[in-house]
Amino acid sequence: MSNNTSGKTEWIKIILFIVGEAFTIFSFFRMLADGVMTKAILAGLTTLLLILPLLIEKLSKKKLSLPVYILCIIYAVCPMLGHSYGLYYIWSWWDELLHFTGGIVFALAGFEIAYKMDRSGKTSNNLMLAAFFGLFFSVTLSVFWEFAEYGCDLFFRMDMQSDTVVNSITSYTLSSEAGITNGIDSIEEVIINGQSLEVSGYLDIGLHDTMTDLLTESFGAVIAMIIFVVTKGRFRLFRKERANT
Repeated sequence: MSNNTSGKTEWIKIILFIVGEAFTIFSFFRMLADGVMTKAILAGLTTLLLILPLLIEKLSKKKLSLPVYILCIIYAVCPMLGHSYGLYYIWSWWDELLHFTGGIVFALAGFEIAYKMDRSGKTSNNLMLAAFFGLFFSVTLSVFWEFAEYGCDLFFRMDMQSDTVVNSITSYTLSSEAGITNGIDSIEEVIINGQSLEVSGYLDIGLHDTMTDLLTESFGAVIAMIIFVVTKGRFRLFRKERANT
């Protein structure tokens, strides 16, 4: 990669970093002024997350490719935009964008780990080994993230595994015979302790959200894996430095 191209890439990274930090710092003080401490804390944490890509470059002494850097910025900022600015509730696909991006980024990290672990130096000759390792690494991280969401909901009464309104349910519990399922269709109202849930259906408590997140993140990992294989290992976390031309 020529010095000119490399220089432009680094300037774009710097501009993205400055814009991202300026926006998150603004958001921090805005949420602080509004008295919403949870959102202010999230904005504060985002300012630290934006430093992480630069820290990775510093520790590894390698440069992230520009597309990967942009994905990292998106992955860092999306949760704050979702919670603090309500985009999770305005756009139903916002959460899936985050998980899809995470699936790609984590797979890229997995590819690098596969190369790093292969002391024989022959991983480059076994492309599929690195590809599948990256895929499974990404999917495993997404599973652990869902564990964390479940723990937050269970112990801290949060709603990270968002509820979904459904109009039919099927369960063994609803049947009087063992091993036989029974279902309820066309659910329009649910009453608990004499109080209506005020939603037009049954309130699922996170199953649909969890499975959708896992599927979306796995899909992102599969896309990353396919690109990695098609490009014969050139779709990497770090850019390949070339001699000056």
